[in-house]
Amino acid sequence: MDNESNRAVQIGNICIQWSCLEYELALSIWLMLGLHDDIGKVVTASLDAKQRATMAFTLADKTKAPFAFRKAIKETLSDIRSDLIHRRNEAVHAVHFKPYSIDTAKVEMHRGKGGREPRPLRDSDLAELGQLIHKAALRVAEANILYASKLSEDSEVEFEPFETALSILRKISSTK
Repeated sequence: MDNESNRAVQIGNICIQWSCLEYELALSIWLMLGLHDDIGKVVTASLDAKQRATMAFTLADKTKAPFAFRKAIKETLSDIRSDLIHRRNEAVHAVHFKPYSIDTAKVEMHRGKGGREPRPLRDSDLAELGQLIHKAALRVAEANILYASKLSEDSEVEFEPFETALSILRKISSTK
């Protein structure tokens, strides 16, 4: 694979991982509010990842969610606020010009953090960013399973082993 294709694959991976993170944060909100995903989507559809993480963090505190769940949401919100969202936006929304070198593109942002000057963006930085976003999404997914498991303990609905957080939420919300 040539370097231009590798860069495109890395940016595509960042987009996919970010989408997974946004989905897991939305699911966190639906779980805490006890909303089926059809109604939950109405609540979270217009929220970006930072807004979803902020809402999930606030709800986790207000609903007295399990400590491990609150911790995962807090860490993810901190990651998003610190630099993750800026790095993601730069990778996805910057104008990518002819590379400085074989593994480094020249990028320029026209708005947002970091100024308007062209700067280098290495392929290895893109790969690392994809992994960091994946790690954050996985952290929230594991927290959602923990929360859904707690919901299933308090429910009279029967569940199969290895059900997803969403399937547990759907079963519980359909009995209300």
